[in-house]
Amino acid sequence: MKHLFFILIITLCAQLALAQVARPVALPQKLAQENPELNKFKLLKPQGEAWFYEDANYKGQKYMLKRGLYTLKNLGMKANDFFSSAIIPQNLNVLVFEDDNCLGDNYSLQNDNVYELPSPSTFNSNFEKVLIKSGKTTLNQELSGYKNINDKISSILIWSDQDEVIFYFDCNYNGTKLSVEPANTRFCLLYTSDAADEPRHV
Repeated sequence: MKHLFFILIITLCAQLALAQVARPVALPQKLAQENPELNKFKLLKPQGEAWFYEDANYKGQKYMLKRGLYTLKNLGMKANDFFSSAIIPQNLNVLVFEDDNCLGDNYSLQNDNVYELPSPSTFNSNFEKVLIKSGKTTLNQELSGYKNINDKISSILIWSDQDEVIFYFDCNYNGTKLSVEPANTRFCLLYTSDAADEPRHV
């Protein structure tokens, strides 16, 4: 009788152990789920295009901006200080200005690793604390590190490393000329009255 009881106990323990092994293991949830907009950007892989958003973490109204110069008029806005986040691919340079018509403090934004990594790595999900490449104040002071540029952007310049961007403040290519050389995020101020040199449009 004792022998039978011992076998029964062993059998029950074995069944309980097998039940524990067969039970599905609940995997912990990801600490940070990928944002739907990041997934969309990674899937579509837009060429020469940065996406800017009204709210942080790629939410709110979205503007898909190709290479070029954008002022409040270009963007169809009556008021400035609108953007709070952006997705910027590796092949683009983005320079943002606090005032319209490329005036005021300016900041060169970091590119986001949205294509290469399995889980996208981003720098520009919250403009309240964004890591900038470089910048300058209106007094020509150098800026770097983390800055709060949330709702401070009023004009945007986007170009690739292959572009040379030249634009003028006066009609017929006269007056102050701003030039951005390829792969260079710094402005060169040139004063000219020669209307023969036409800009290369991007």
